Amino acid sequence: RLLTFSLGDLPPQALPPAPPFYAGDDRTPEQLELHRQRHEAREARRTLLRSWMEAASFTSGVLVANAQTDIMALLPHFAATLQGSARLVIYCPYRECLLQPFQWLRQAGWVDVQLTDSWLRPYQTAEGRLHPEMSCTSHSGYLLTALLVRK
Repeated sequence: RLLTFSLGDLPPQALPPAPPFYAGDDRTPEQLELHRQRHEAREARRTLLRSWMEAASFTSGVLVANAQTDIMALLPHFAATLQGSARLVIYCPYRECLLQPFQWLRQAGWVDVQLTDSWLRPYQTAEGRLHPEMSCTSHSGYLLTALLVRK
């Protein structure tokens, strides 16, 4: 089973603090009511997700992010909900964002921690021959993988 959620669905304590609302808000009462309803629905989803994540144990985790603060905020939650022998994969387009999570995973006792470039060069096939395509991008992001071993 696959559970997909965005950063906005996470519990508020898992995220860096958000700036407060602007005090001089000039929205109409209808807009404020709609905003309140959306906020309550989002909080209900966060509560459900939080209780589900605390009760569940996942066999693997895949995180796609492009900011180091997001990754570091989520790592403890992934570590708490993964089963033993679970694989964690983090994708990020920038290597620098994965260096601190790489060190955190190694210090936290994860094994087989690897940071690799996910560049894949397509190959062109013609009758009787195979050669790489000459026009392709030189970079497609980085993968940080680790294996959790519990005693």
